Amino acid sequence: MTRRLVALLLLAGCFDPKLGDMPFKCGPQEDCPPGYGCKMGVCTRNGAAAADAPIGAADARVVDARISDAPVGDARANAGDASICASTPRCDGDVLVGCDGSRTTCLSGCDATSSPPACWILTPSNIQPDACDEPGDGILDLTAGPQALSTDSCTSVVHQLRGPDLCVMKYAQIIVAAGAEVTFAGARAPVLVATDIMQIGGILDVSAHGRVALGGSSADQLAGRGDDVATVGGGGGGHALRGGNSGETDGGAPIDDLGATPLIPGGWGGGAGCTDPDCTGGVLGGAGGGAIQIVACGDLDLGDAFEVLAGGGGGQGGLSQVIGGTGGAGGGAGGAILIEANAIGLGALAVISADGGGGGGGGGDVAAGDDGQDSANDGSLAPGGSGGDVTGGTGAMGNNDARAGMAGVEDFKLQAGQVSYGGAGGSAGRVQLNTRPDRPLVSTPGAIISPTSAQSTGTIGRHHR
Repeated sequence: MTRRLVALLLLAGCFDPKLGDMPFKCGPQEDCPPGYGCKMGVCTRNGAAAADAPIGAADARVVDARISDAPVGDARANAGDASICASTPRCDGDVLVGCDGSRTTCLSGCDATSSPPACWILTPSNIQPDACDEPGDGILDLTAGPQALSTDSCTSVVHQLRGPDLCVMKYAQIIVAAGAEVTFAGARAPVLVATDIMQIGGILDVSAHGRVALGGSSADQLAGRGDDVATVGGGGGGHALRGGNSGETDGGAPIDDLGATPLIPGGWGGGAGCTDPDCTGGVLGGAGGGAIQIVACGDLDLGDAFEVLAGGGGGQGGLSQVIGGTGGAGGGAGGAILIEANAIGLGALAVISADGGGGGGGGGDVAAGDDGQDSANDGSLAPGGSGGDVTGGTGAMGNNDARAGMAGVEDFKLQAGQVSYGGAGGSAGRVQLNTRPDRPLVSTPGAIISPTSAQSTGTIGRHHR
């Protein structure tokens, strides 16, 4: 048998005898099986025209035949291998061990009760619950020295049904260097979110200074506002408890924001000597402390001497009797501080403070009363202003204690020989520190958390993707 004949017979053996009139490519030397002839490069049944079917159809048939000859299992071998796991996913402490043996550290903990086990992700309060799901962009690096950030120029805003709008500042890393003093002016309360690392070595300040407010605190806020009055002294701003009373003047009511949700600044102190709604003829109460929220989705590194401050402002002193005479104005209440992190450790010099401001001193026969002092943000009571001469009453102290029944420390009581009332003191604010349930707050002796009795340690919310 010649080599050409062998090749032809082998070629014939590769074709399906039921090909019919469907054309297909000729062999290397225009060979075709018996009963077919090669015309224009394709084999056709004897007598059929090559032009009756397009070459593309013949090519497709040849390609299809080759694919059908390949074992189906081989084509999906890689996919099958990928679906095979060596073991069941599990939690090894805070590490999620995949079925392929991969290990992923879960910063918010590993949930072994989930099916399958999964990493927990921190769920922030007040803002978007999935704020920690996707990484933030860039680094907010605040170096030593005064740093002023405005919440009015914010690009990510969350509206609260109660309280001010929130300015969400989300980054991959937020670094507040030791020696930095960062203030947050503006009508919105700041929320700092770091998805990777949060380092705070300096000061974050939303506390009030007299009538100057920060951190979303506004004179238009009605919640917790102390009463304005024509006679006697102004009422203190309320927050964790009611504000102080002065004579027949009531302090501001407590604010319903347990756990700092929603995030609401402290109530403002009431004015004294007011003869119109705007109190244009009298003296004005201190501003309420602002509000601030810190969310560390990953690691939180707090320096030994870091500070977060939200104290209330002191009320203005009363006018002397020579120019009409007034009592002193009320002090503003402390604001709100909310920190949410997987773990929180406080060094010996750490300060977290949201105490009330002192009431202004009453006007004397000749001399005006002194302004009440702002919260010192060190856990102490803010002194009230001294009264003018001996006839003016000294303003009541701002409160640093939010235990039930302790609001009396901020009331003003007229003493013998005093004619003009001092302003009442502002209430203590709120401090809320939330961590993982298995990693409670660690506080070194010497650290200041004030008001201590209002401070609440809770647990963060957590979810899976």
